Amino acid sequence: MLINVDKIYNSILVENPYKHAVINGLIDLQEINALITTMPTDTFNHVSRHDGSDKTYRVHNNIIYSLENQVHMKDLHSKWISLTNDLTSIEYRQAISDSIGFNVNDLFIEITLKKYVINDYISPHTDRSCVPVTHVIFLNPHWEKNWGGEFCILESEFKMVKEIIPTWDNSVLFRQSENSWHSVNPCKVPNVSRIGLQVAFWSSQEKPVFPGRNE
Repeated sequence: MLINVDKIYNSILVENPYKHAVINGLIDLQEINALITTMPTDTFNHVSRHDGSDKTYRVHNNIIYSLENQVHMKDLHSKWISLTNDLTSIEYRQAISDSIGFNVNDLFIEITLKKYVINDYISPHTDRSCVPVTHVIFLNPHWEKNWGGEFCILESEFKMVKEIIPTWDNSVLFRQSENSWHSVNPCKVPNVSRIGLQVAFWSSQEKPVFPGRNE
């Protein structure tokens, strides 16, 4: 497997301000570099929202594993197919379930490759109840603190708890709740892309779409 499920089991679940764990070293740096080299680059959609939902954002999305059909999307390199196979496997699901204390084995999975460029961000939000668990995996081999783009754990919409640098040796697993506030700080520098994966566990294959989304 490209992912090391033992890293999930060895992570520490933090209860406050909501259930979350920072998982270190989920994917080896050599594999990260191979993924970056073979990453699909021509199928990103630049999406934005300024109103009409619980959050605003600017981000480039590339869905590589479909919520509706539960299949690989587009023409993926074999390295990415291997990764999505790992992230939909029984072993991974069980590790996530045991770590977060919530059974995701029968939930639907959507995997989105996400790219943030200068001024891209996601405002503080809590996610919807139909997505009870999310795992955010960072893929940048290197990232400077002054580049922005930190993943933020918040106690409330306006109160920061921690900022996590989006480098390859970090990933964040969290349980949705009414106070599971999180966000992505705006990226600050040109010609640098913040790359990551969002593995979202859905209770339904029907995805609600709110007005105000532009792509």
